[in-house]
Amino acid sequence: LSGTDTSPTQTTNDTEIPISHSPKVYNQFMSNNILLDHFTKIFLHLRRAVVLAHRGGHWTLLQNACRELWNYTQELQLIANHSHSHKEAFPISRGFLRNTIWLPFYLASDMIIDMITELQASGSLKIVDPEGDFCIPSCLGGVMYENGGSNLHPQSPLDDVNVVDLKWICNLILKAIELLYQMKKWEALVHIAVQFNIFTHERYTEQVSPLLVYAQRQLLERIQQFSGPDSHEPRFIKYLCDNAHKMSCRNYIGQKLQLPVAHSASERIFPGCFCYPEMKNDYTDRSQVKALVHVPLDVNDTLKCFRETLQKSKYHSRALRHSRKLLSLFLAHTQGILEINNQRDLKVQALHELGNLHFYAGNKRAAFKYWCQALDETLNIADALSNWQELGFPKNATDCSAVGRSTDTSQKFLSQAGVWGCLHAAVLVAKIAQYITTSKMRLRTKYCYFSAVLFKTLFRASLPHPTSDCDFAQYEINVLIPGIDLFSDRYRADISTVVASLNFIMFELHCAKQNLIILPLFTLYQYIVSEICKDPTKCIEGRIFKINVLTDIGFFTEAFHELSLLNCGERIPSKIPAGYRKIEQMKALKKFDSSKSLLHVTNLQALEDIFNWSLSLTMVPLCSQQIVNKLTLAKMHFIICLSATINNIPEKVEKHIYSVDNKSLRETSRITASNVKVDADKNSRQQEQRDTMVQLVCKDELNMAMLKGILLMEAEESLSHLVQNIQDKYDGEISRCAAEDLEALIEAKLQLAAISQQRHQAAL
Repeated sequence: LSGTDTSPTQTTNDTEIPISHSPKVYNQFMSNNILLDHFTKIFLHLRRAVVLAHRGGHWTLLQNACRELWNYTQELQLIANHSHSHKEAFPISRGFLRNTIWLPFYLASDMIIDMITELQASGSLKIVDPEGDFCIPSCLGGVMYENGGSNLHPQSPLDDVNVVDLKWICNLILKAIELLYQMKKWEALVHIAVQFNIFTHERYTEQVSPLLVYAQRQLLERIQQFSGPDSHEPRFIKYLCDNAHKMSCRNYIGQKLQLPVAHSASERIFPGCFCYPEMKNDYTDRSQVKALVHVPLDVNDTLKCFRETLQKSKYHSRALRHSRKLLSLFLAHTQGILEINNQRDLKVQALHELGNLHFYAGNKRAAFKYWCQALDETLNIADALSNWQELGFPKNATDCSAVGRSTDTSQKFLSQAGVWGCLHAAVLVAKIAQYITTSKMRLRTKYCYFSAVLFKTLFRASLPHPTSDCDFAQYEINVLIPGIDLFSDRYRADISTVVASLNFIMFELHCAKQNLIILPLFTLYQYIVSEICKDPTKCIEGRIFKINVLTDIGFFTEAFHELSLLNCGERIPSKIPAGYRKIEQMKALKKFDSSKSLLHVTNLQALEDIFNWSLSLTMVPLCSQQIVNKLTLAKMHFIICLSATINNIPEKVEKHIYSVDNKSLRETSRITASNVKVDADKNSRQQEQRDTMVQLVCKDELNMAMLKGILLMEAEESLSHLVQNIQDKYDGEISRCAAEDLEALIEAKLQLAAISQQRHQAAL
């Protein structure tokens, strides 16, 4: 790199990296090289995993390897789309990414299709559509089975993911076709597209066949270009089209292109167009190699099959898909077509989308109308917003015992609307509460409660989940409904909309002091953001919010447990690789026991930890200053609410009585560590870099009044420090505060007012 002939700019893997004698630039170049090498090795090993799983016939492993390929690609594409603004930190462009992933996707698609063929032949997959005009039957069903979208009730086979996830497999193959088109790999595109059309019986021909025809024409042009003036290409194409055993777009799987046999090794029937595989190495001329093809090239045959399939497709299916592509300008007409064709679930989705369009256009009245129609159709209840409680409670239920004997509302909703119907209805009610009832707070709270009940129904779709709200305080899941992918179709359930709706409902119900019903929603929220989205920021913010809710309910044991998990970074998801982030080795988490006195040594140690613990190394890079502020506020809210349970006037305690100097404590720990092995219990309690450390244990004179005074004093100090930091950030000009900082500032002021109230002082 230091030679005189080194150019000022070296191109590495399509990424230009400036090189000079500067150590900083050199180190950056080396870092980029390491990153690019690691990046290519990821997909190399994924490709090998796919191939090995296929060779061994390990179909579950093959699907898992392909799923990992899909997940890595989704995350890296998201990063690469923004890499232009951070090219030095992430030197992987979209072009380089496509160049790296197209081959793994091509192999994965080819082997997945082979897996489907094998499973169909062995009877492991139920045949939906017999062979007919195709060379194999279909476990998916042809275009006659396509309605243009997914119903709100489970459909076989697309929603049955116990053996294979057919909906995701189709998305994987369509993604591969897209990549092959972008990379202009025409022969590979034809190979995958023809096989895909065969095993789906051309169910997705509208998306695939136009690209297939284009690729075939590109191959024909390439043959024409590289065959030379004395080429026999016309005879070759004529042979392909007229041969009685020709390879067509419906019998390609398991077939080989049969050509007339040459009488000698030197004789070629159609020079420049095709060769025997064992003779391929004899062609040293690159132009001759480019003229070789091994896939169907009959464009007329492809177009003929395309027209035949379109004739069989359902009009309402094509109308709905077309409307969605055009951002639904024709949805008002389409929903009438769907009603005529008895496609009620698709009609509901169309009404929902039509309401969205009216809302974005500023017509709230029309949006409310269509959302209400969609809700009524989904739950099969007239005026569901007003009459939903009648489903679970009899009209003559005038006392508590009658209500207690009534059938569970959630279970009735589930049996009436199904899993996706309840999820769809929950989102609709949340939108109505958020965007329509903006001024009627009592009605808004009622709708939020209704939405929460609908979200809770998802836990009734399988047996293991609790039924009582309070049982969800510490309940977490990694599987919600076995064998079902809730978010396989974004029109049926859009994951970003569901997360936003849950967030809104939990916040509104918390503000209305309806905290108990929020607990199941936290479990659902954490499952979605952690297990599906793998979003660490959303996970952390959700846990902080849960600490506040548990504290307000008075579930101090559970709130402290959540706080401990957050401090050590437990169960924080990681996007790449999938799973949870590794945490540093720690002893068992401390526990706060509400059944014991606050002066018990266990509880005193827990209170010490709240003030003294710092964030773990796992958490530090994930937390912005705003998140740290929210965590501090949640800790102090816990302390203030816990202090409110002490029925004593707080006693003023000098700080030196219950605290020790942090510098001397660290020096003592250093000397001790050099002589003896430090006890794991001491190691586990990480300490913040504070001037002093709170020590409540072994204080014989400590009583409840003193403890309350200490808790309030420490909380006041932390909150005042937070307020001062935010004010210094904006030079004391509160009007310049960002929204998050202003919210934190107001919350801190309110907590300081609560401290003054417990001291029986006027709030400042």
